[in-house]
Amino acid sequence: MVRFVGKVTRRSLLELRGIGRLSWYFIQHHLSRRSVNTHSKHHIQVKNGYKFQVAVGINLFDGEELLIDLLLSFRPHVHRLYVAYQLTGHWGSKHPDPNLEKTLKHLRDIGLIDELIKFDDFEIARNELQFGQLSTSKMNMCVERAREQGCSHFMWTDNDEFFEPKQLKYLTAMAFKVWEPHDKSKDQSRKYRVGLCKHLQYYKTPEYIKKVREGEYVATFFPIDDPTIRFEHEFPSTVSISPERKPNISRYQLFSRFEVEMHHLAFVRHSLGAKAKSQQLSFGEPDPHGISLRYEAWNFPMPGVWSGGVEFEVSRTRQVIAIPHFHNHSFTKIGCDQPVEIYW
Repeated sequence: MVRFVGKVTRRSLLELRGIGRLSWYFIQHHLSRRSVNTHSKHHIQVKNGYKFQVAVGINLFDGEELLIDLLLSFRPHVHRLYVAYQLTGHWGSKHPDPNLEKTLKHLRDIGLIDELIKFDDFEIARNELQFGQLSTSKMNMCVERAREQGCSHFMWTDNDEFFEPKQLKYLTAMAFKVWEPHDKSKDQSRKYRVGLCKHLQYYKTPEYIKKVREGEYVATFFPIDDPTIRFEHEFPSTVSISPERKPNISRYQLFSRFEVEMHHLAFVRHSLGAKAKSQQLSFGEPDPHGISLRYEAWNFPMPGVWSGGVEFEVSRTRQVIAIPHFHNHSFTKIGCDQPVEIYW
């Protein structure tokens, strides 16, 4: 009983803080018109003489059919946009598209990407721990590059993880609000905070979600102007955070779902062949749970099937994430040197 009351109290406090933050944001935005605005990567906010510039690193290996829509969703709101890619997966599988690098360079040349970072100097993972450590190393390559280029904040995301634009603007505003710039000339402790939000898992299309919502948090923006800040695998935390993407920061800015929610299109693909191949390498047999064939045959309200063969209930939801380039196969067209129309 005491534990239950404690959970309710903590949840109520979190929601009250969220209501307070939202109230502050809307007052700033609608009355004073002085809210943080990163609509353009050329717009720079300053705090105590230090520039506020946000960077996003995107992890890419499979699911590239979602990449253009993800880039278009981030591009107006961040100052630097990196894509960290690899041609060999952590488990040793090869990327099936010979045009991948060519396509990524084209997306960079037309301005959707600021910089490409190739991750290729590593030993193939033999277990889940090594897989997670490789992921953390890849993230830190992007963090260091963003820091070298003068960015004050960073967020890592897979190429199937989306935010609603208004919530992305809110995230950057909150990151600016709690930021205490690192001053190398002064010996003083700072209260660095990493933003944390929860997420929804999608199946087949952005209309269907896993009915039981994930309780784990994912890290959003955090300051990187202090050179000691980086991702650390399994860094100790007082809340449940995705283990391989934990910044070494112990203070959090916890967002309620009504404030910010990440939309993870984890099982929204043209085909689950690449995920099945990854499972083959990690489990030692070809698609042992038949997730690829079951995905192809899936229709609502059939149960979905997750990695490892775990079944789950699916519910229909209001679609808030648009992926028009997923449906017209524009990524493949660019890779084959065919013209594609991109709407800004």
